[in-house]
Amino acid sequence: MIMGGAIFTMLKISDSGALTVADGDFSSINNGLQSYKTNAGRYPAEQQGLMALVEKPTTTPRPKRWTQIMNNVPKDPWDNEYLYKFPGTKDSSRPEIISMGKDGRVGTEDDMSSQDPK
Repeated sequence: MIMGGAIFTMLKISDSGALTVADGDFSSINNGLQSYKTNAGRYPAEQQGLMALVEKPTTTPRPKRWTQIMNNVPKDPWDNEYLYKFPGTKDSSRPEIISMGKDGRVGTEDDMSSQDPK
């Protein structure tokens, strides 16, 4: 019984750590997107996605001034790709990064957004 309680507590700590990692990723990716905008004059289009920070987009709008900002786009703590929306759903002037959360499905209760209040 004590082992069960300890395992449950460890899982909660692990989930808490995953949330912290996702928040850190949101911050890092948002900084990269801001650098992209500074160079290119705009955020990447939604269809270009976060890969525009790693490889120069070949689809319109192609940035004239581009530099590689990230070596790769991190996956969320549950090993899923982050989703990218621009314009964002809560603040249309900024991009939105979304983690599908632990269940790996879009539109469920455990989703996280870079535009969620802390």
